Amino acid sequence: MDVEIRATGLAECGARLIPVVQGNPASATLAFTPAVQHMSQTFWVCFTAVDALGAASDTRCIRAHVVRPAPAFTAPIDPALPATAAVRATVQAIAGCSTALDIVAEDATSGEGVSPLVAAEKGYLLQIAPERHAVESVSGRTEGLGMPAGATLAPPARLWANPTSRRFEW
Repeated sequence: MDVEIRATGLAECGARLIPVVQGNPASATLAFTPAVQHMSQTFWVCFTAVDALGAASDTRCIRAHVVRPAPAFTAPIDPALPATAAVRATVQAIAGCSTALDIVAEDATSGEGVSPLVAAEKGYLLQIAPERHAVESVSGRTEGLGMPAGATLAPPARLWANPTSRRFEW
């Protein structure tokens, strides 16, 4: 007797159930390509096998959590500063001496156990770009866009990567 696989919860997430093998046994593929509006949401899709006489199996469900990008700087980080602070590291420079540090960022996404390399395979890539700067000294504070005068940010090995790093020198 033929068996049909049925699913509930498909409409909520835009998924489709595609029959692969019809008959007995039967198999199907769940096709689900999350959209941007699905980020950080969890969807339940439940399956039941039903035969031609209407007898049904126990219901089996899967939980699909759609991760969202979560880029973060991983270096330099001062663990003494709170994670919510706008400034996460302070670098002391000595007049007449060059200062260099590596700036590192990664996107592990919001999913538990998703490494940056796995996230990169899924297209979660990022780049480090100078946005603005502030320089504080005994003569006051100056702010501006981009890098401070005389500072450089070495080009990355790849423009878009995960993780990514650039070397700041001044």
